[in-house]
Amino acid sequence: MKKYFGKTTPLSVLSLLVVIFLRDSVVLTLISLTTIILFFLHFSKNKNKDFVIFCFGFFLGPIAEFLVINSGAWTYSSESILYFNFSYYLPFIWGIACLAIKNFTFRIYKITD
Repeated sequence: MKKYFGKTTPLSVLSLLVVIFLRDSVVLTLISLTTIILFFLHFSKNKNKDFVIFCFGFFLGPIAEFLVINSGAWTYSSESILYFNFSYYLPFIWGIACLAIKNFTFRIYKITD
């Protein structure tokens, strides 16, 4: 099982940590940074492609969320709000989410092939 899901483990653990530290944006930002650094140092085989995917989520995720928040779809009630009406850990979470989706997709294809 580690053969298929080992690379996604740090990203999956981060999902649990988001739920635990949701009310503390500074801690969640530090955890997100640590997770992404560990991922790139120890788990990423193709760092350049993974970095591009991370940046894609890091920049486009918050832009999309900003547009949706301003349309009134939802709001954040946290005290740790950045200028654009969302917490500052969200760009990191979006970037990590893009990497997790890529990794899960590749692992599923390996399992089914």
